[in-house]
Amino acid sequence: MYATVGDVMEKEKSNVCIGILVVIALVFCGGIGFFLLTNTLDLSDNSSNSINNNGGWCIKVNKISKPVITGNALASQSSYEKTNIKFQISLDVNDSLKYEATLKNCGNVKAYYYGNELIGDNIDYTLSGIDEGDIINPGDEKSVSIELKAKNDKVEKSDIELKLRFSQDSN
Repeated sequence: MYATVGDVMEKEKSNVCIGILVVIALVFCGGIGFFLLTNTLDLSDNSSNSINNNGGWCIKVNKISKPVITGNALASQSSYEKTNIKFQISLDVNDSLKYEATLKNCGNVKAYYYGNELIGDNIDYTLSGIDEGDIINPGDEKSVSIELKAKNDKVEKSDIELKLRFSQDSN
């Protein structure tokens, strides 16, 4: 009824092996969980952590030109992130700023353009080179022109944002 030294050592080996297997399983499951939590596929244009550059959904502004200035307009800076373009501008009535931007589909899914939204006060704008329903195929680029003008009054050091909207289907 007494356990021999060999039996005790065999049981300890078995416990150590089970413990090692449990640790390996926890590390493996934790790694998969971490990957799933940190690499989400977000289909909106406001995603902050998506699997974009390795295929899948990726539509973005690739570059933007310096503005062509008419009148006394001032363009402090412009920047872009995903499909949003930000401008910091000053305009008198009858002034304008015209930019050329390149959109790129860097994924492997067709991108359907369905509209845009301008956030800013007292600004008229014209967006040309893209129409609702246009498709940017995977790997393709599309050039667009953006012209900004003051509506009624002078615009001083105003932050303007143009949001271009895309989806994966034509509906």
